[in-house]
Amino acid sequence: MAVTIMSAPARVCVLHLCLLGGLLQVLVQGEVFWGPQTSNVFLRSKRANMYLIEEILQGNLERECYEELCTYEEAREYFENTKNTEVFWAGYHDGNQCEPNPCLHGGNCTDKRGAFNCSCVAPYYGKTSCQQFCTTLYHTFRCSCMPGFKLQSDKRSCHPEVEFPCGQLPKTSNRSTLLCLHGNCPWQVKVVNSRGVELCGGVLMAQSAVLTGASCLHQLNDVPPQDLYVVPGNQKRYLPVQTVHLHPRFRRGHPDNDLAFLILVHPLKFSHALIHLCLPPKDFCEKILMHSGTKGFTKRHGGGQTQELAYMTLDQCRNQMNVSHRLSNKMFCMRRTDATRRPSYPSGDGFSRPEAGNNSRVQNSATNSRQCGRLLPGTPVATVDHGTVYLTGLLKSAYSDCDDGMVFTKISRYQSWINMLMEELDNDMVPQNIQFPSPY
Repeated sequence: MAVTIMSAPARVCVLHLCLLGGLLQVLVQGEVFWGPQTSNVFLRSKRANMYLIEEILQGNLERECYEELCTYEEAREYFENTKNTEVFWAGYHDGNQCEPNPCLHGGNCTDKRGAFNCSCVAPYYGKTSCQQFCTTLYHTFRCSCMPGFKLQSDKRSCHPEVEFPCGQLPKTSNRSTLLCLHGNCPWQVKVVNSRGVELCGGVLMAQSAVLTGASCLHQLNDVPPQDLYVVPGNQKRYLPVQTVHLHPRFRRGHPDNDLAFLILVHPLKFSHALIHLCLPPKDFCEKILMHSGTKGFTKRHGGGQTQELAYMTLDQCRNQMNVSHRLSNKMFCMRRTDATRRPSYPSGDGFSRPEAGNNSRVQNSATNSRQCGRLLPGTPVATVDHGTVYLTGLLKSAYSDCDDGMVFTKISRYQSWINMLMEELDNDMVPQNIQFPSPY
């Protein structure tokens, strides 16, 4: 009888195959003990770091995403299609926004990343969510309101608790064309010098506070505060300026940080014809109010038609507008909704391609702005959401002509500076002076 003697390497290979088979059986059956009593000792089997086996098996959802935190790619590996992965990831990443169901009147809720949609039965319609601001929490959300508003018992609605809260519209309409009656929007002002020359547009932030551009105040020389006046609404009176705060990083001749905060000698009295705009939180402003294609509006102080504008992405702005300076993330562009689209100016370095001989475009931007419906630099652009008007930007300039679009300073990137000055104003300890940034 012949006897086959296996070599040592062959025995090692057979042993490895047996061990691999045993491990695969454990993974498939999920058992590590023979008896039913001992198998209940652990509620969940401990995951081993068997990277080779994980590479050759399909992803396991429990192992990848519940025993450990998983990435989107690991979840995608398990579901093997994008649609199912998106449905799972919406609830896994930031909680299920539909638990409890936020939709009213029997509406069907669809969970989204940091949001939700409501499909409603007629005559109701969605999207039914927070009237103003929403903070997402795990498996739920929380609504909040601007100062001057109070959250109602439904935990979604915001109702004014002061006589003239910010950005409050008449209850008769939500249309921008009816907001700016009698020649002006009720939050707009203009800044003039002692000779009555119009320098800038501006927006009321409080009874004694106006936000405007810095470059238009100092087109030629530094203007002392006693030579500046604010003309509010459709009134014909000049209100003297007590203090001028230029943004500390503003430099004349540079497009960045083009903001000035003016404090009046005497506070204004709010009315239905004179209100201040709301300053929205950064995320709400940039993700909701300024989403590409969303409509905003602006208007020439004292006359002219309301201009409806559409927000553009920064890439669209760089490619479609012939701007001679770098567009930073502290700026944004808008285009008239009835404008004809112009050819793009492709650029891979973040600059648009100005035509030869256009080195003076930045210096002439104020002139171009006045040609676009006679809008002054510093004119505010606003967006209406759920009956409240929010400030999103101040006009820097308009390039080429009105149809090419307009460049604005993005107010959401300067909230810390604005809020600091608003708090100082509340303390009522402001001397009559002008705060210039250092020259270097």
